[in-house]
Amino acid sequence: MMRLRKNIILLALLLTGFAGDVFGGPKSDLPDVINNKIKEYTGKSEYNITNTTISDGSIVRVKGNIIVNGTLTITGATLLVEGNLRIKNGATVNVEEGAIVMVTGVVESNGHANLSNDSDFAAIGGLTGSNNFILDVADNSMGNECNTYLPGAGYADREVLALITNELTEILESANIDVPEALVSITPLPIELTYFIARQTSNGVKFEWQTASEKDNDYFTIEYSTDALNFSELATVSGAGTSTEIINYEYNYSTNATGVMYYRLRQTDYDGQTECSDIVALSLAGHQTANVSNIDIKIYPNPATDYVQINGDGIVSVEFVNASGRVLSAAGLQASYSISNLPQGVNYVIIHTTQGYAIRQFIKH
Repeated sequence: MMRLRKNIILLALLLTGFAGDVFGGPKSDLPDVINNKIKEYTGKSEYNITNTTISDGSIVRVKGNIIVNGTLTITGATLLVEGNLRIKNGATVNVEEGAIVMVTGVVESNGHANLSNDSDFAAIGGLTGSNNFILDVADNSMGNECNTYLPGAGYADREVLALITNELTEILESANIDVPEALVSITPLPIELTYFIARQTSNGVKFEWQTASEKDNDYFTIEYSTDALNFSELATVSGAGTSTEIINYEYNYSTNATGVMYYRLRQTDYDGQTECSDIVALSLAGHQTANVSNIDIKIYPNPATDYVQINGDGIVSVEFVNASGRVLSAAGLQASYSISNLPQGVNYVIIHTTQGYAIRQFIKH
């Protein structure tokens, strides 16, 4: 009888010792403090956090969902969550000065998120479960001091997302951490020039160019030359900084010059690095009509393989050009046009009409 009573007491003591683990909140899967370290957690689908502080330039990558049951604080550090961030009732996420937090999934929250100045917070999938969610932004102002992308909470500017993604990508690459595919599709390439074309008008020359994406693009410089070797500055046009949208540019230049002129487009980043387009040659002589973008022109088939047909009123001639504006072939009005000598992918055609000229694009398979 005494032995049985001792065993019962021993069992009760053991259960009491494990009560916090068995009946209490989940055990934290991340340390209480992570400072000045590169840490990757990739072995579980979900990670519970009770109270964790990430600081002092640490870079933490969690491949899975994070469930915050207490307080998660990131200050002067980087946190990449390749999954969802779930903020439980009463839990808090503090994104403090110098911190970057990127969630490739969604923020599921009924708790708090406190954002300080000079911090970045983004969730590609946006916010869900926001009935009791509180988002506190320092000074009640986003400005340039606190960048937030959180659709569902009123912050859905894709350019802000691109800025945060670009900064995060540089940090990950410097730490030799693979950049998730979800971020690669967001980060703009360095200036992606679709085309650069120079055309004579009745008053001089009109320059037109298009970008598919831009990254840290400060400005463009149009340069000219009479020998295709020595170039001088003609004009500058402000760039869009960082963008993932298609942007069209144009610049009109008045001149009475005649003869062959050579032009190129130089792009300059915020850090002073430059890159030039291919050179475009233009023979300045006689009268040329201006570009009329609303001319009704139809090109088919598109995509095409061997030939295209171009229909429209008053067509006089056509020129097939590459992305830099270099003429690859030209012809007068025809029933169809061979494209056998054009490269595969996106090509451009300049259609000269009695009203003016128009620029159209098509795809060659």
